[in-house]
Amino acid sequence: MKRASDKAPTIRAKALQGIANTFQDMPFSLLALASGKLSVSVGLSRLQCLADVNLTVVLKQRCRDEKAAVRKPAIAALETVMIALANCDKTASIDILSTIARACSDDMVSVRRQALL
Repeated sequence: MKRASDKAPTIRAKALQGIANTFQDMPFSLLALASGKLSVSVGLSRLQCLADVNLTVVLKQRCRDEKAAVRKPAIAALETVMIALANCDKTASIDILSTIARACSDDMVSVRRQALL
């Protein structure tokens, strides 16, 4: 998660793409824990590190990044989170959906295309 806020845009983009790929195969309970929607005490240090960072906040920030190469994987990761958390928190889903809707009017065609998927 720290790499998603790195100084170099290529590092941010690769980190966000990795997050999107990881969360596509992640079980719902782990994704809810990583997003801060589930407060389960888990002894694994990796999951506790994920729980300390609100995933949706980081992804929304990256959706407004100055580089299109960063915005595109951020939108892909945000879409994955929205699908997984749709049954859990309706207000968060609406907030995520508004972020994706803003991406539909992005200057870059590749970012708009990702937002429409």
